Amino acid sequence: MRGLYTLLPPEAEKKCYDLISGYKNLTIKTVHSRKRTLGNYRQCGNGEHLITINDNLSPYTTLVVLIHEIAHLETRLRYGKSVPAHGKEWKQTYTILLKSFIYSNIFPKSIAENIMLHALKPRATMSKEFIGILNSCHTDQNRRINNL
Repeated sequence: MRGLYTLLPPEAEKKCYDLISGYKNLTIKTVHSRKRTLGNYRQCGNGEHLITINDNLSPYTTLVVLIHEIAHLETRLRYGKSVPAHGKEWKQTYTILLKSFIYSNIFPKSIAENIMLHALKPRATMSKEFIGILNSCHTDQNRRINNL
């Protein structure tokens, strides 16, 4: 099992570290590929929070899945268990988190527009087409967005 930071795009590592370090009682594990899910969030009985992410994803897919799962954590902390898993509260939280990575120029220009469209209308699952877009990009500092 590889560590999370080795699976992320290098330019996202610091921002992810800063985001993750703000949560207490959070464990993030990378796990072998699962057929039906790319990641998962759950609150354990002891109050700890666990996020699992498949270890076979491309760096940008890993990043988007991590943001998706952290949005579940943040939604749970803000609203409790009474809101739907992918309801309006989660969508709003996910959009805010994802936009913060877009505006930080983490995503290459070649996929940033698609990421923004995804952020504006988030869904519970990522389409195969969207995953293909994430998988297709290359890390190239010259292709970063200066502003959206």
